[in-house]
Amino acid sequence: MYNFLKGALSMEKENYIELAKKIINCIFNNQDINVIIPYLSKSIKAMGLYTENILTYQDILEHIQQYKDNDFSFNIEDITSTIVYENDVVSIVEGSFYLNMQSYHTKTKYFYTLIFKNHKVEVLHTSIASIQKNLEPAPYVLASCSFKLDNDFTIVDINDNLLNLLHYCNKEEFLKDCQHHWSNCIHKKDFKEVKETLTKNMSTSPTHQLEYRIRKNDGSYLWIYDQGQYVFNNEKYLTVQCFITDISAIKDRELNSIVEKEKYEMVLKDNAISILEYHIQEDKMIIDILDESKKRVYDHYLEYVDSDRTTVFKEDRHKIVDLFTQKIKGPVTYREFYRNSKNYCVKTLESTVIYNSNDEPEIVLATASDITENWHKQNMLKQKIQRDSLTHLYNLEAGKYLANDYIKNFPSNKHALIVLDVDHFKSVNDTFGHLIGNELLVSLAKYLLVHSANDDIVIRMGGDEFIIFIKETDKIQIQHRCEELLNCLDEITLDHQDVPFSLSLGVYLFDHDTLFDHAFEFADEALYQSKNNGQHRFTIHYQVEE
Repeated sequence: MYNFLKGALSMEKENYIELAKKIINCIFNNQDINVIIPYLSKSIKAMGLYTENILTYQDILEHIQQYKDNDFSFNIEDITSTIVYENDVVSIVEGSFYLNMQSYHTKTKYFYTLIFKNHKVEVLHTSIASIQKNLEPAPYVLASCSFKLDNDFTIVDINDNLLNLLHYCNKEEFLKDCQHHWSNCIHKKDFKEVKETLTKNMSTSPTHQLEYRIRKNDGSYLWIYDQGQYVFNNEKYLTVQCFITDISAIKDRELNSIVEKEKYEMVLKDNAISILEYHIQEDKMIIDILDESKKRVYDHYLEYVDSDRTTVFKEDRHKIVDLFTQKIKGPVTYREFYRNSKNYCVKTLESTVIYNSNDEPEIVLATASDITENWHKQNMLKQKIQRDSLTHLYNLEAGKYLANDYIKNFPSNKHALIVLDVDHFKSVNDTFGHLIGNELLVSLAKYLLVHSANDDIVIRMGGDEFIIFIKETDKIQIQHRCEELLNCLDEITLDHQDVPFSLSLGVYLFDHDTLFDHAFEFADEALYQSKNNGQHRFTIHYQVEE
């Protein structure tokens, strides 16, 4: 057989028909590796059955050896072979055969394509169709397209299998949709690389191998493996002949590999307590995916996490929703109750978005890390930075920041700024000493908190001066609040001595976008009016629409 094959290569080109038959027989029937090796190009690519990837030279030899080692009993019948294209360098042979697998009592029809270049096999493609009664001859399964190597890749011809692959009914529909240009079928992000590769290879190699995405009739994309060569047609212009295989399944496996790699890298991060895998289209969350015993699956996850069924603090739920809908980027910090407990932990989420072959976000991977201990430490430090050391009220810098932030978010609502101090506080210090003076300030701070709402911002400005920023108020409410502050001072008692004192207040009520410092100027001016008018009273400056 070896001598026959060797002799066949020196014959006329039409003997590629017999040569193809003999090579197919060697692969699927005899499994004679020593015979087949001289006729396989080192750069051969094979696409066929039961293979997850495009096979290389070594892969093919290993497959053939595996057939031989397992003593598969094959019997080939009715092998056919036809030359469909040839030039001085390349010959393309298509054919079919029936394969009896006696061990499994099955009979299957195989279709094959062999592309010879310089008398060696460059491409091998096989597919099958189950044997049925009155079986019609099946079309050649390898999709193909030829186009000019011009700016838009003007299409010269396509075969029916490309139409089937892209879900078009007929050639006219396809050509109208792509405007006769193969460039309109290629994904925009891939076209530049495809064109550069084809143009570059034209001067260095008669063949090409490419992976890129092409558009289907429904607008979605599939990944293809494009093998082909450059040919001159009868009109002497250069044409690119492509032979196309759908490798979307392989790309999906690559996507899964990327996901697994990201998971592995994430779990190595310090303090990672769980990995979350959120499937965007399905709105499905898989939690603790690296630990089967802890794995939890949530359908309709965003609805769940935004409901009272979740243990996440209500005010923090929107952060998680925004992260997984990609409205914000991580990390995000949130608080979560331990189930059936009033105790809670603090976690942080960091995320990575995985995109599919159409460049659409498909999966969000995130790590949840427990930062409870550090959060409490940071919170204590933050409190120390923001709080006055004597009274533990907000200091001026922190209070100003909070007030400005609120005014910015609600500029048209009515707000009030109260500035107050102790009348003749210096005489208190001079008469009773600074310790008593400090005790009075601490007691006054507590008094102001008692007579303030939970969302008021109470500030010690310095010395005996205090500020209260009141949200959402009006003239009547603010007058009542000032009267209350002046008339309930007997609630303030000191441990050692009965120290007489009074307060003066200045108020600015406004309903427009302004800054804390601007509002303070008006309130401070009102305070001085209270002082000048006899002290122990309040004065209100209004700048609101009636």
